[in-house]
Amino acid sequence: MHPSLPPRTPLHALVGCRTTAERNARGQGLVLMRANPQTGGQLDASWALVNTLPLNNPSFQVVNRAGTHAYSVHGDGEEVSVIALHLQRGSLALLQQCPTGGRNPVHLCLSFDERHLLVANYATGSLACFDVQPDGLLGVQTALLHFTGTPGPRSHDQKGSHPHQVVHWPGSDYYLVPDKGLDRVHVLRLATDGTLAIVSSFLAPAGAGPRHLALSIGTGSAHARSCAWLVHELSSEVARVDFDAASGQLSAGPVASVLPLSFAGANSAAGIALHPRGRTLYVSNRGHDSVCVFTLDAGQAADSARAVQWLHTGGRTPRFLCLTSDARALIVANENSDTLVRFSLDKQGLPITPAAQVLARTGSPVCVALAG
Repeated sequence: MHPSLPPRTPLHALVGCRTTAERNARGQGLVLMRANPQTGGQLDASWALVNTLPLNNPSFQVVNRAGTHAYSVHGDGEEVSVIALHLQRGSLALLQQCPTGGRNPVHLCLSFDERHLLVANYATGSLACFDVQPDGLLGVQTALLHFTGTPGPRSHDQKGSHPHQVVHWPGSDYYLVPDKGLDRVHVLRLATDGTLAIVSSFLAPAGAGPRHLALSIGTGSAHARSCAWLVHELSSEVARVDFDAASGQLSAGPVASVLPLSFAGANSAAGIALHPRGRTLYVSNRGHDSVCVFTLDAGQAADSARAVQWLHTGGRTPRFLCLTSDARALIVANENSDTLVRFSLDKQGLPITPAAQVLARTGSPVCVALAG
């Protein structure tokens, strides 16, 4: 079973944009956008620019449930930032910056109780954890866990441990961390005092480069499967990885290509999203410049993913993608053509039309975080 769809879409979006010459970027920082009332006031129609907070490479953001604070990492940097949100006024304010204990932080997440913030340091192979104080500011760094192991065979991309994401497994104290450099997915336990411990590590195929994952939580049936759908960046594949929440162990399932057989060019798979009805999966392709749409097995076991369509994103280098909270649209950020686009979806999550529609234009967008 999967959760029912939320009734409405938030009215604001935070867009993180690359800003530096080293990234050939054209962005100005963290951009706040609002649903354009002239197009129905929904985030699946068009967006209007509200404000820009000048930050260096704000490459991934997460917003707390109250919608009062955002937390951002800075690609190629060494900090995490805390930002005050006043959405109705349209204001953004930088409150705090803290060193992450590593280089090139690329992803972060709040713990379920929002008492801790976890940050993945890509370049230096570590995961940091901070206390989150009642006022939303960060307190002490409670943990800095380094991942060790043998790097994968692709020396250009796998120089050592490169954790690319950290995701909470609902209803537990487990966190899953895909490690592109070591070809592993680490399972960690977060203690109430903010310390971290490795429970297990799942080994992916050599050179696959695990990047991001989306969770499917099976409940209510002996045949329901709890699994993660894992993007392999370097091999351009998606894999089902089953998870045993009792033991914290992952096990391998089937693998499918995210590219059509006719494509022979260079590609790296990037973002992933799962429709809340649990039957449609989306993966972005940088190189093929598309979103691969998968349908999942019709039974509750969701044994395999079958590619049914490739959506051209109308731009270059689609990096991040996400669903609006009512799942009426899929949003894609085209990093190298400076556009945010959408695809309208039916109730099952399949595209209504294959054409990308431009939501907004902004320099070098790489992340979208929806807010109230």
